[in-house]
Amino acid sequence: MTVTTSQFVTWGKRSFALSSLLLSCLSNAASYEPKLAILGGISALNSTKSYGLSVYQLQGEGRWGFGGSVDVGNISESDRGASLSSDFYSARVALTYGVTDNIYIVPSAGVVQSKLERNYYYAGRYHYFENDSIGFSPALDFVVESDGLTGSVGMSQLPLVDRNETAFNFKVGYAF
Repeated sequence: MTVTTSQFVTWGKRSFALSSLLLSCLSNAASYEPKLAILGGISALNSTKSYGLSVYQLQGEGRWGFGGSVDVGNISESDRGASLSSDFYSARVALTYGVTDNIYIVPSAGVVQSKLERNYYYAGRYHYFENDSIGFSPALDFVVESDGLTGSVGMSQLPLVDRNETAFNFKVGYAF
């Protein structure tokens, strides 16, 4: 096979175009410095509230990062000598995707561990029951960062021992 001058020039133009494209992508990647956002906040559930802490990598527009969050909460109810108490803890692993350099979509998934305790009097005797449960907990948050100040809103599903709760999350923090 012989290579003519015109084929070599065509190949040279393609490689030049490819290397120019690669170089522009690399220079664009270097123009944004990744940040680490730490947020804390509250989640409103149907019957109570929980408290949470999240840590996210904010990598910039069109880039993926990682993160995680934890939530803790308690549901306490009592009526006519009967009481119900449920503690729950959730932990999720998250991916962050930069829609722009300041706006991120954060899908996450993890587990929630809940413990339910029931106390009541019936027929003159005291009764006590305790149940544990571990379930799958998906969530979706939207994060906005501006000059270090960071806020997020989102939703998560918490399958507890005796009920499924939908939590609406509100968090604020700072990105370094």
